[in-house]
Amino acid sequence: MIDLKIGMICPFYPPHHGGTEKYVFNLSRIFSESNDVSVITTRDESDIPSTERDRKLEILRFRYHFKPLNNPISFSQIRYIISNYKTFDILHFNDIYAFSTYSSLFIKKIPRVLTFHTWRIKYDSLFKNMLSYGFDKVAFDLIINKMDRLIVLVDSQKEYLEKRGVSPEKISVIPNGIQTGFFGRDKDEARKYFNIGTDFVYGYFGRLVERKGLRLLLDVFSDSKFDLYIFGNGPLKPLILKYSGKYQNIHFIEGPFSEEEVALIYSAIDLYILPSLSGEGCPTGLLEALSSGTMCLASDLPENVCTLKDKGLYFRTGDIKDLEEKIKSSRYEDMDKNDLKNYAREFDWKNISEKIMNVYNEIL
Repeated sequence: MIDLKIGMICPFYPPHHGGTEKYVFNLSRIFSESNDVSVITTRDESDIPSTERDRKLEILRFRYHFKPLNNPISFSQIRYIISNYKTFDILHFNDIYAFSTYSSLFIKKIPRVLTFHTWRIKYDSLFKNMLSYGFDKVAFDLIINKMDRLIVLVDSQKEYLEKRGVSPEKISVIPNGIQTGFFGRDKDEARKYFNIGTDFVYGYFGRLVERKGLRLLLDVFSDSKFDLYIFGNGPLKPLILKYSGKYQNIHFIEGPFSEEEVALIYSAIDLYILPSLSGEGCPTGLLEALSSGTMCLASDLPENVCTLKDKGLYFRTGDIKDLEEKIKSSRYEDMDKNDLKNYAREFDWKNISEKIMNVYNEIL
């Protein structure tokens, strides 16, 4: 089926950085080759235009008013969706926790798809956890019942939804996608670019937020002779600066980064570490690292394990001693770089976009 009018609804969109943003960006670009696609999102920078158009791709950005739990609340975005949903053949919502997804409760007849991105986040404060718990009790099932199809990124998420009573026929397991041909730079050139002279590079790249487990990582390397490079930005920047100022082996390189720089980061790293405590879906960082031929060490969250399978190393989530031991032993692991790259090719956007379009066609 071609020439659909697709509405892609998301909390943020590039140049804002994140896994959900990359997901919507790549899907929209691919789908707009033969369909009309409107991305309905928010903006927080005054120099970003509210409307952009590139042939059959339209990007509509609405100002938001608040951002609790990094979730932008834009009433103008909600009003636009509710007022214009009949002009679309299908609406694709991204992230059940996004405020914009609430608009699905006021829409009738138009087919709706929801992709889960973040997953069961555990916050560092009682108040935030109470808000999340309240949403789960009040809105979670209401939103799910309004959707014609749910896209989850890994099998463990499908199992969870089935336990909550969702029919298996309503759930499609389709992982994140990546541009596999884009990654894999020369290691020496990548290290030269970031002025890295270390023989073995341990690294983290991503948002600097509590749920990523960065305090564990910092505590391990504050008592280590090995060098850690942290790339990114976010609320934990002051903490990272504190550790990098105190310990010579902890290095901080602040973002944002261009896409080319992102590719260089993964090639400069020998071991990509993702110590997440909660909230992962199908982590783009792991896939991009694998596509670069870079070995990965991740917490044993079900979503991480379902993504890496036997192509990575694991430690017990939140266990600093186990993390420390796995970091030390990782230097002696020998994983075939070509094997990692070949595995990552399964997640190429061409394959993933075809699967998602098949979902659209089924429910239409």
